[in-house]
Amino acid sequence: GPIHAGYGFHLLSRLEKLQSGTVFYDSKFYDTTDTVEPIVRRLADCGVNMFTVCVDAGLPTLEAAARAKGAYMKLLGVVTLTSLSPVGFDIWRQGMISLFSLGYADGMICSPREVAWFREEFTREGHLLVATGVRPSWAELNDHARSGTPFYAAEADYLIIGRPVTDHSDP
Repeated sequence: GPIHAGYGFHLLSRLEKLQSGTVFYDSKFYDTTDTVEPIVRRLADCGVNMFTVCVDAGLPTLEAAARAKGAYMKLLGVVTLTSLSPVGFDIWRQGMISLFSLGYADGMICSPREVAWFREEFTREGHLLVATGVRPSWAELNDHARSGTPFYAAEADYLIIGRPVTDHSDP
């Protein structure tokens, strides 16, 4: 992510010391087990609470990330980006079902448009739902093809609003 690329693990370690909340590292890891596993261990050492892995990186990568995350970290699967059109939703849904049936992910990333479906389909205790592409009605959509207002994402455990806040002149 941009924070890691620009500032590295040093900043993540400092955040861990200062935090009173949750550190979410939206890494979208898509790499080999030998690359992902040590990075996830380092993120755990830095106090990161949640991180993302692309589901199509494969089962060995998901297993490696799950092994390395420790007991308190949450692995969130990314099946498709919110910048992709709704056309691939059936593929996304099948990926979601497959991932949860394997039990490696602690939760999923989805757009506000899929929150209600997710809550209905996956009601197991402890699974997190993180909605990304959340945009207030006044905000630009940017590159999100499947976005929605906070109202549509209200059933999610966490909302990622991002650029409407970070790019605003008075956040």
